Order: sequence, then C-alpha cells, then structure tokens
Amino acid sequence: MEEVGKRSGELCFLNLPNETIAYILSFLPGKELANISLVCKTFYQACKIESLWERKCIEEFGVRNDVTPLIHSQYQIYTKVLSKYGYLLGLWQQKIGTYGGLIKISFVGGRLVATEYRPPAYPNINAPLLTKPFFTVELDDEVQASVRCAIKGAKTPHLCSILHDTCEEPESFLAKCTKVEAHANEGGRVMEFTDWLRENGVEESTPILNRALSQEMLLMKYLVTRQYK
Repeated sequence: MEEVGKRSGELCFLNLPNETIAYILSFLPGKELANISLVCKTFYQACKIESLWERKCIEEFGVRNDVTPLIHSQYQIYTKVLSKYGYLLGLWQQKIGTYGGLIKISFVGGRLVATEYRPPAYPNINAPLLTKPFFTVELDDEVQASVRCAIKGAKTPHLCSILHDTCEEPESFLAKCTKVEAHANEGGRVMEFTDWLRENGVEESTPILNRALSQEMLLMKYLVTRQYK
C-alpha cells in the first residue's frame, strides 16, 4: 500500500476524502468558498457537497431550505439568492411619512417572501394589523435570482427592482415595481379608491364615512401612500 501524501508531488490535504475537505472548508465564510472552488478539481468537488451549503445557510442567515422535493440545491439557494439578497431578511420600517408600516422578509419554500404589515385605517384603529404581499426573490427557470412583484391586483406577472447602498450590509433599500401600469384599476381612480378602502377594512356603508373629517383623513392617507406604490 502507498502511504498517503507520498504520491509524486501531491499534497496530503488533497488526498483526503471530499467530505473531509468539505468539513474543513466549512469554517470559511460562504462567499470565500466560491473562490476556493476555482483552485482545483478536488476543491471544486468538495465545494459541491450539499451539506456544506446547508451549514452556511443556517450559520450565516439562520434559514433552512426544507422544501420537499428539493427543487433547487442548497448551493444554488446560497450563491444565487442568499449571498445577494440575504441581507433583506428581517423586519424593516417603511418610510412613508406618518403612514409607514412594516415589511417582514422571511425565507419560505426556498425563496425570500416580503410581506407588508400596515395599521388599519381610521376608524378601525384597534383592529389587527393588515397584511399584504409585497415581493418575492426566487430562482427562475434559468436558475437566476429574480425579484417578482407580488402586490395584489397585478394583471400580468412582472419584476421588481431592488436598490440599496453599496456597503456589505445596507441600512436601507428601495423596492420599485417595474410595471406600475399592471396595477391600474380598469374602473378608474374612484374604483381604485373604493378597493383601497376595502383593503384597509373600511366599507362604504361604514357610518363614520359620512363625517367630513373621516373622509378627509382617509383620502389624505390614500393619496400619500399611493405615490409610493
């Protein structure tokens, strides 16, 4: 038998099983592993082991891809989605004057899901927070991350754009729909306002709407929030 490491010029480390090499490499940050995989064939094979990327997803982002059956690999989820958009995970505050709500971004079913939490409209101020889908970040058919608009009422599927600071952990970001006209109400502004009232838990038959002050407050909130749509 040939002693490990005695082969012509080969390093002992490269003679280890791929699983052992993957375990050693797992102590490196996930973003460094992509560069390590380009060093040689052995490192490339070790870096393709799924348990390595599952560990990185848990350690660095606190998420686990438990979709069954697994549509995309842990490697694809980390390198295509989490490495670029993982900083979005968590709770964010909207900057819409005094009407801003919260945006919660979670990892669900192998993708990032953004949900908007808004306070109910006057006079239902004691009602539970209103929830509304915002956007998702998921892998498309070409295994590339795409940001998709999830706002209710869209006539056709379309994308969003995410803008943020160039620093590694931005303190803010801007999510912008790339096809605003897809959300236009065919009934015009009046029907759009009526739908907005329903979304905020206010029905046209609500007695309080007959008061001028309430109408003014609701209309003001509608106009302010609409410009950020």
